[in-house]
Amino acid sequence: MGFIKKSKYLSLLLFVLLVIGGCGGAGQPGSSGSEDTGIKISATLQVSDAGAPTAGMVDVYQNPDCDGDVSTNDPEDFYDALGNVSITTTSLSKSGEGSTLYITEYTVRYLPQPPSNPPELSQITFKRSITLLPDSTTEETIILVPVDTKDEFASTECIGSSCDQGNYSIEVTFSGESDVGEQFSFVVYADALFDSYDNCQ
Repeated sequence: MGFIKKSKYLSLLLFVLLVIGGCGGAGQPGSSGSEDTGIKISATLQVSDAGAPTAGMVDVYQNPDCDGDVSTNDPEDFYDALGNVSITTTSLSKSGEGSTLYITEYTVRYLPQPPSNPPELSQITFKRSITLLPDSTTEETIILVPVDTKDEFASTECIGSSCDQGNYSIEVTFSGESDVGEQFSFVVYADALFDSYDNCQ
C-alpha cells in the first residue's frame, strides 16, 4: 500500500487546490466564550506529518517491510501527525489590561468531508497546559492525529471496500480558564488528507 493509486490523483489534486486557494487549509479562526474574560482570541492551525510530503497530508499506512526481505526488520518510519497552532490574544479592555488565559486541555474531532466521505473516527481529548498572555501571539505544536487514530482509519472498512484515503476537517476545541477563574473555549479547524505515502529509503 506504499504507492498512491492512479484513481486517487483527482482527489489529491482537488485537495492541493483547496489548500493553495486558502479555503481553510491553514485553519479557520474562531472563538467561543473567550470574550467573557476580556480577551478576544484568533487562531490558525496547520497539519504537519513527518511521514507526508506536504503540509495538510497525513500518512496513515505503514509499510511493515521496506526492503521486502523477511529476514530483516525494517518497517517504514511512522509518526503522530502534529498541529502547528498560532494563537493571538487581543485585550478588549479600554484600559489595555487583560486576563492571562490558561489552556488546560484540547479535544480533536475528525469531520468527514467530500469527495471521499470517509468514516467517522473517535474523538480524543488531550491534557495540555498553554499560557496565553494578553495582547500576544503564542505558537505551539500539538498532537493532532496519533498513531492509534491512523490505525483506526486504516483498519476501518468503508462501504464495499477499504478506505484508501479520506478527506477530513480536523476540529480542535481548546478549553481552560483565566487567571480569575473564568471558563473559556475556542475552536480552530484545518483540512487534512489521509492517504498512503511510502517513506522507505
